[in-house]
Amino acid sequence: MAAHFSSAENICEGENCQSITDVTYYVKEKKKLCDDCASKEECIGKVRKGRPNLYCEKHDGEEIKLYCKTHNVAVCQLCATIDHRDMSCMQQDIEGAIMDSRARLNILKEKAKDKLELCRVIGVQIHQCRTDTDTHLQALKDEVDAVINEAIQTDKDKEKEDAAKINQDTDEKNQKLQDEIQKIKEKIGKNDEEREKRLELNRTNAERRREPIDNKEHGLQTDIKNIAEEKKRKISELEKAWQDNTKTTKTTVQTLDTVLENDQNVVKDGHRVKTSVSDELKKPLNEGEVKQITDTISGVRFVKGAGRKKYDGRIDGYDGEWKLIDTLNVGHIIAQPFPPDHRVFIIDRQGAQREISHSGVILNACIDPMTDDLYVVTSDDEYGTCVIDQVMSGDEIEKRRVASFPLSTELDSLEDRECHLLSSRVLMTSSGKLFACDGDNILVFKNRFIL
Repeated sequence: MAAHFSSAENICEGENCQSITDVTYYVKEKKKLCDDCASKEECIGKVRKGRPNLYCEKHDGEEIKLYCKTHNVAVCQLCATIDHRDMSCMQQDIEGAIMDSRARLNILKEKAKDKLELCRVIGVQIHQCRTDTDTHLQALKDEVDAVINEAIQTDKDKEKEDAAKINQDTDEKNQKLQDEIQKIKEKIGKNDEEREKRLELNRTNAERRREPIDNKEHGLQTDIKNIAEEKKRKISELEKAWQDNTKTTKTTVQTLDTVLENDQNVVKDGHRVKTSVSDELKKPLNEGEVKQITDTISGVRFVKGAGRKKYDGRIDGYDGEWKLIDTLNVGHIIAQPFPPDHRVFIIDRQGAQREISHSGVILNACIDPMTDDLYVVTSDDEYGTCVIDQVMSGDEIEKRRVASFPLSTELDSLEDRECHLLSSRVLMTSSGKLFACDGDNILVFKNRFIL
């Protein structure tokens, strides 16, 4: 017995149905249904055997049987009656229209196949073109790269040659510069050595220039110190005298008080005490000396030097005591003598003349360069002593003994002593030192401050 198997294509597609059917119905969608399922669903129509059935969507599943060639649309009987009834609409049976359309489409299909074959051929050509052109362009690129690389390598070789030449030229120039720099360094070294020598010489010269300034400062400060010490000494003496006078006077007052206590003491000791007290009270106090110290110290001044050497002055403005402070051994001094007279003429820088008189014969004279004071040299009748007087101080003319010293015994004749006094100059320096000569030595006098 032969078995009969059903194909899966003939099974009903209805819900929960496995019946065998070979009928297809149109519902909302195309399904293969059995008759029972088709009666349950809203079927539009049954698909005809041999060709598909077409139904109009506009007229609720009305079967399409015609085709409007004018509007190129398939229509049902209602569409043909209502929408395509114009004389211009040419209608055709749907099956004929399908056959005509199939014929035209088959022609187009053949043309499409021919074009597809042409496309295949063109695709092969395009592929071959791509391959051939890629090969050609790669060869062209390789050729260009080879030529360019050769040119670049040639240029690099030239660059190296030029760089080597540049380096060589630069090294030669730098070597020359290094040689010049070395020479310059040597010159700089010599200049530095010369500078050090000049600086050392400059320091030495400066020290030499400042040495007299330092010496002058030391001398001036020494003079001020000597004045201060002399002032201290004198004030100490005054203080001692003041203390003694005060003590003595207090004792005198006590003695008088004791005597005056009663008449018996007055009768007994009055005359004796009166005599002793009177003598003590008559002793003068040193009240004038205090004012003298103040006035003298107030008159001390610093006489500045002339021009740029203002430091080259001296402490002056006081009447002190001239003392011999130094003796210098020298040879014979010879000077041009001038005739002795009782007068001397002072001529200033403007040419004005002033006559100064002296009681003795003026054998020699000099001017103090700082104060314009006049110092004259006189002597006794035998010319055995040299006497130096200050006869002018500022605008006042007065005589004051400065120094007096005997001449050397080597000058044994009157003529020799007179000649020496006439020819040997007396010199007053800007530092305030007075130089004279006794025939054997140069004598240096310095004005010392005394109270």
